[in-house]
Amino acid sequence: MMPVSRPGQSAASTAPQGAVCAVCGTESRQALFRATAPEQAPDLDLRPGQPLRATMGRWLQQCPHCGYSAPDITQAHPAAAQAVGGANYRALLNDASHPPLARRFLAWALVLEETGALHAAAEATLQAAWTADDLGRPELARAWRLEAVALWRSGPPLDAEQTVRVVDALRRAEEWEDAAHTARALLQDGPPEAVAQVLALELRLIEAEDAARHSVASALPPPSRRPHVSHQRNRPRGDGLFGWLRRLFRR
Repeated sequence: MMPVSRPGQSAASTAPQGAVCAVCGTESRQALFRATAPEQAPDLDLRPGQPLRATMGRWLQQCPHCGYSAPDITQAHPAAAQAVGGANYRALLNDASHPPLARRFLAWALVLEETGALHAAAEATLQAAWTADDLGRPELARAWRLEAVALWRSGPPLDAEQTVRVVDALRRAEEWEDAAHTARALLQDGPPEAVAQVLALELRLIEAEDAARHSVASALPPPSRRPHVSHQRNRPRGDGLFGWLRRLFRR
């Protein structure tokens, strides 16, 4: 698992090192990325704030020979080679209509989907949508958010954190009715107070047909840096924003 540095340090990649691709055996120079705790509040979908927000280009490695994309290309699920050799993967790598960084995240999503890790594939697909946001490609961002929602819903039952992110993805994709229904259903389950506050904000934004990016700081009282479920007490397995970041950069 990639360690999380102390707050106050900047996110950075270490010096490139030789890495042997676990899919094709090709050696290449790859930088190891080390994440830090973001200093600004995350978005409602838990995209981290700065300075980590600006480092997405270093979150994944990619083999220059076979195109295998992963946080660490020296590791691969046994099904990864099948995914990388598949027609969909090869077509994606050659699809010049998609931004290169987005293709890297979508390629990782295809590998994860092939291995059955549907929620992780949804995460990678949402990250592709974030790159589209940054590049001013709203049509791609909308499509990839909806793909992420489909992957989340195809996997195991969602917890409260994941469901809030589904609501936000649907709102950002202007799927107002589905977003409102999903938010109200979660509220009926009596979620923790922080989750309920975020859902209340989501419902106000949905009512206003506001598809823009909003920060968790808009929903929660100070400390506004606190994400909507990351600092709940007694939350198992270190989940929440920082648990998610550790899982994201797992080695």
